[in-house]
Amino acid sequence: MPATEPAGCTVNLSYPATSSCLSGSLSPTFSPAGGVFTATTGLSIDATTGVINLAASTATTHTITYTPNIADPSCFATFDLTTISNGFGAFASATAISANSTNTVYNTTGSGADEINPGGPNLNNSNLGSFDPNSGQLKIFGGEIKTFKNIGNVCSANMYYRVYKVGDAPGAFTQVNLTTISECVDTDTNGTPDTFDDGLGPCSPNDQKWKDYTFNIDLTQRCVGNYQLEVYYDYTGSGCSSSQCNETKLINNAGNNYIASFSINDVAAPTASVSAQPTCLLATGTITVTAPTASQGISYTITGNTTATNTTGIFSGLSTGDYDVTHGTYK
Repeated sequence: MPATEPAGCTVNLSYPATSSCLSGSLSPTFSPAGGVFTATTGLSIDATTGVINLAASTATTHTITYTPNIADPSCFATFDLTTISNGFGAFASATAISANSTNTVYNTTGSGADEINPGGPNLNNSNLGSFDPNSGQLKIFGGEIKTFKNIGNVCSANMYYRVYKVGDAPGAFTQVNLTTISECVDTDTNGTPDTFDDGLGPCSPNDQKWKDYTFNIDLTQRCVGNYQLEVYYDYTGSGCSSSQCNETKLINNAGNNYIASFSINDVAAPTASVSAQPTCLLATGTITVTAPTASQGISYTITGNTTATNTTGIFSGLSTGDYDVTHGTYK
């Protein structure tokens, strides 16, 4: 708040802002000259110049006192300054997964009403289930984080994921951008923003959602085995500037990331039915693979008098002879 002074005392004291992040310094404007500056505990201030070393101060609301004449301590001016250590940050995050056509938003950070899926499951240590190879029944379809900014700025947000077989060395992460932004708006017309403009969840002024629910990341395109899905996020901004993007912060479970497990089922050896030919002179034979089905992402190869590969498992126009049918490589 602006400077205050006792009645009958003429002292002027001001600083260029009533709040500041803990970076750089602030210099006062004051009169008369020659006095002494003091401040509440935690604020690093030069007693002669009144210059505040913000980087060496603590985050709270401080009261600065300027006394022009120490022989008359009853004549002074005060100024309140709020210092902020975290000009921007994140308070919730989630990964959205579709398993067997059921969509679930798995929280990774957040609590209570601030969770992206309040009361929903947590991704870390979840078992997502078992799936046939190449079935498309396990997908990442979205991600989201919620951010806040005080005197700072938030510029962008990203989610990173990788999938690896248990026991194998993990590979590199794949980055996906969270580019859709929801703002905090005033829904009860009292002048204070209170709800995100997508209608989902409470918020405070300057809160934002960074999200994308249009992903189609198939996690089943792999061979039989047990797997881990590992996820983390980052976001960029500035703790002191409302326009710069010079800092990157992580949401990564203290470096451990968020890890869920799933498995890919084994595929049975092909079984087939054979239609009888009315005569061996005509190439009218048919072999139809009955299991595993093409819906499991399998290709089939027949060898013998004819060699062919398809994904239907149906081979017709065959002449008399011996044939082998194998399931081929995954798509």
